[in-house]
Amino acid sequence: MAKNGSSIDIENAVTLIEEGRRLHFVEDTAVQGLKRFKEGNYLLKKAFLDAKATNDLEVILNAEYDFLAAEIAMGDPDETLAKGSAEAGIEVIEDALNALKALALGNAYKAVDLAYPHHDKRSWRYKDMPKDAFHVFCASHKSRLQNGLKRYGVSTIDRDLITMRVDTISAIEEAYCAMQRQILS
Repeated sequence: MAKNGSSIDIENAVTLIEEGRRLHFVEDTAVQGLKRFKEGNYLLKKAFLDAKATNDLEVILNAEYDFLAAEIAMGDPDETLAKGSAEAGIEVIEDALNALKALALGNAYKAVDLAYPHHDKRSWRYKDMPKDAFHVFCASHKSRLQNGLKRYGVSTIDRDLITMRVDTISAIEEAYCAMQRQILS
């Protein structure tokens, strides 16, 4: 599969960030490491903002997917907890993309809605809409990102990027709800 521009940008950004982190801890390369780290974060933020600007839920989901895939590919192989979290994130993004495709089916999605319990709003509904894989992705991904904010030593640069991503996930969940309402009305 050919990579689109944003996935290449995200991969390049993650590469710069990881190089920057590694160089930061090597004597006489800390300044160069910080420069790469900042440049990578700038490119990553731009890629996420470009994806958000499209207002296309699939594009935004794919940007998150590409970021997690790049993190897995370039991350420290000894950090199994982070790798496991990123792999779980990829799985729920794939499920969310499938939910988005299912929603596009219109009448078929209406039929599926009949199978979701309407009486238990906490477990099966989100703002009176079926709580499908897209909503599960949003909840788990926001939780994963917010847990990242709680890590010791999170830089202000990382904090800003994570906060922006949390806000984007909240916004696309509301947009998805609007799409559900339109299909189900």
